[in-house]
Amino acid sequence: MDAPTPNRSIDRSGRGAEGRDELLTIDVLSADGTALLRLHGDLDLANAGALVQAGQALVADGSAHIVLDCGHLRFCDSGGLNAFLAIRQTPGVESVTVVRSSATLRRLLRVTALDMLFEPAPTAPTPALSRLAHDAARAVSA
Repeated sequence: MDAPTPNRSIDRSGRGAEGRDELLTIDVLSADGTALLRLHGDLDLANAGALVQAGQALVADGSAHIVLDCGHLRFCDSGGLNAFLAIRQTPGVESVTVVRSSATLRRLLRVTALDMLFEPAPTAPTPALSRLAHDAARAVSA
C-alpha cells in the first residue's frame, strides 16, 4: 500500500466580476490510486485552470480515482463545471466523485445533466478514502 502523499495546498487567485480578489485553495491528499482534492473558496473561470492542472498532475502521478470535496466551496460557475469535466476526460481517469457539495452545486450539476458523469459519493468509503480521511483529520488535529 502506498503511503499517502503529504497534504499540500495550491492557492490561485483571480479577479472576479466585481473586481474583488477571488481565491481558490486546493488541499491535496493521495494514496493507493485515489486522490482527494479539497476545494476552498470560489471556483470560477479565473482560477479553474488551477484545479485542472492539479487533477491532471495527480493522474500523471498514478491516481485514477479523483474525489472532489466541495464542502468548503462557496461558489462555482461554468468555468468550475468545465474544470470538473476536463478532469473527468483526462486519459487515465477511471472515476470522479463529487462529495459534500452544496444544494446549489448539486442543482447546477443536475440541471446541466453533469450529475450523470460523476460517481455518486460512496455509501461505504473505500479503504483508500478512509485512509485519506483519517490522515487528513490527524493532520488538522496536529
